[in-house]
Amino acid sequence: EKEISRCRQRMNKFSEIIRSSDYDEKRYSSKLQALLRMEENNEGFFKGVKEILNSKIPGVEGVFISLVNVPEKYMKAIEAGVPGNIQDIIVSTSDVAKKAINILKEKKVGRASFLALDTIKVTPKKEPNIKLDGVIGLASNLVETQDRYKIVAEFILGNLLVVKNMDTALKIIKNSLFAGNVVTLSGELLSSRGRITGGDSGNSTASQLFERKREIKQLKEQVYARQTMPADCLRSHPYGQSFS
Repeated sequence: EKEISRCRQRMNKFSEIIRSSDYDEKRYSSKLQALLRMEENNEGFFKGVKEILNSKIPGVEGVFISLVNVPEKYMKAIEAGVPGNIQDIIVSTSDVAKKAINILKEKKVGRASFLALDTIKVTPKKEPNIKLDGVIGLASNLVETQDRYKIVAEFILGNLLVVKNMDTALKIIKNSLFAGNVVTLSGELLSSRGRITGGDSGNSTASQLFERKREIKQLKEQVYARQTMPADCLRSHPYGQSFS
């Protein structure tokens, strides 16, 4: 009778875990679906960019921010380093870019920037050999993307050096140790010619897009964790076979 009582108590605890997990899964799933709908409808992009994406033109392959995976710890640096390129549209050929621009002109729905895979050119760059603490590396080496789009990442991020803090960035600029721009993890941007930009970017368009991408990834992980947690708990418990 005592063993039965203990088993009942454990069953009640697991039932509560399952109820809580089901509730969280539904809540996270609902929020995830809302964000995915926003992403599918290209919400948050500039008017011209949204128009081209929604037009489903053959050869339009996506927006830069959607085609690269930026680790969360580097998001602020990338956002600050290339804010004007976050919404560049990647197209297969320059003819596709021409067609898209004509649509923007005809509909008078704004402007957009295009990177055609058959025209963009980059000069291969080696990792800078800067012997200073706090140097992380070229931004183009810190993101992940398909082989097809690596030339795009190099084009946009190949001249941007990511460092840990302002002190390191200032040493590099003052001593002319890097020919491109330097950006810190917290988002301060220093140009090779000495211009320093920093502060709070607030709720900028780029930050909203990065935040949505980060949140979608987190919600997917949380939904998966909630779906598997009750079964894992039962399997790992010594009385799990009895409960199941």
